[in-house]
Amino acid sequence: IIAYDNLYTSPTCTGPTAYWAYNTSGTITNAVVLSVDGKQAAFVQTSSTGVAALVLLTWKSSNGTLTSPVTPTPVSVGSYHGCTAPCMTTITLSGSPSDTYSYPYYSYHSDTIYVGDDGGALHKFINIFRSGTPAEATSPWPVTVNSATGLAPLSSPVYDFGSGLVFVGDYLLNSSSTCEPSATAVNNTCGYLYSVNSSGAVIQSHDLDYNFGILDSPIVDPSTGSVYVFVGDDGSTSCTGSTPCAAVFQFPVGFTTGSTGSKKATVGPGYEFMMSGTFDNAYF
Repeated sequence: IIAYDNLYTSPTCTGPTAYWAYNTSGTITNAVVLSVDGKQAAFVQTSSTGVAALVLLTWKSSNGTLTSPVTPTPVSVGSYHGCTAPCMTTITLSGSPSDTYSYPYYSYHSDTIYVGDDGGALHKFINIFRSGTPAEATSPWPVTVNSATGLAPLSSPVYDFGSGLVFVGDYLLNSSSTCEPSATAVNNTCGYLYSVNSSGAVIQSHDLDYNFGILDSPIVDPSTGSVYVFVGDDGSTSCTGSTPCAAVFQFPVGFTTGSTGSKKATVGPGYEFMMSGTFDNAYF
């Protein structure tokens, strides 16, 4: 993991330079979240045996380069807050699952992190950056989100402070198959939007993606109580002959089981994954 500075200015006109770089002894494939002051980072990494762990890192400036990264001092979870930088602690996800595409979502209000795994479970971690002992929350966590199979990997979650709900989709890890053969199929493997409340209750939408599922995080508009999910294959044949459409679905945050959403907009021919968008400046 590496940080850069001098992104836009450099005294010698050589461009960005390494600010710090660390070898944390794992493979990091997903996004990093930062503390409010930026002095700590959290991310998920996978070991050589395929087991995912949440890593908390306190960094030190001018410490390591891309070709010569520093190994942070490993500390116990109880000694992490206040440890001397550079230092890190790791928390293996309960059940020792892998995690391919689900990155951690950090709630700055509650100092908690939510992240999914490849077995279809949603995890919650507490006491991340501020104080207390970092740990994975226990019962009802982790929550098995896809109750039909428990095998569909989860994409990245998003937490809505207004409703207290976590929203997440699922997808197909093995691209040699599909979430389901057609829009009329039953017992579908993946391609759903879910909401999970603090008690672990799961609400599953109607199936939304009919090929490889929902790879990216939903986005939430708390001002209107809406959640948006992006799919690459809506199960139709209405875009360019027999090609299915990529589409955006809008749901109320309190959607019910089997809901198809309140609105849908197609965005042209689809088929594979569609990544999530973001709101523009007019929205903000």
